[in-house]
Amino acid sequence: MLPTLQTRRGGRRAGRNCACRQLEELRTQFSTELERAREQVVIAQKRAEASERRALRELDPQRIARRKSEHAAEDLRTALSAAHNEARDAAVGQAEARARHQT
Repeated sequence: MLPTLQTRRGGRRAGRNCACRQLEELRTQFSTELERAREQVVIAQKRAEASERRALRELDPQRIARRKSEHAAEDLRTALSAAHNEARDAAVGQAEARARHQT
């Protein structure tokens, strides 16, 4: 016995309804998973920002100390150069004085 046209249509309709329900369930699952993933991204981003702030706080004292040491080194270079110039000027003055005495 062959299925009637109406029976075939009913079967197709039921199949379409089932497929529609499955599609809707899959969409709902996907939306739920997508929302969870977004929440995880937000949490990970907040953690990364907190880690970055913590790292920057740790670097700040190091930067300050480096700047101070560079400034101190520059001051010492300047003082050394000035002392070198004074010593040279004193040596030249002494040499000139000796030269005057010898003539």
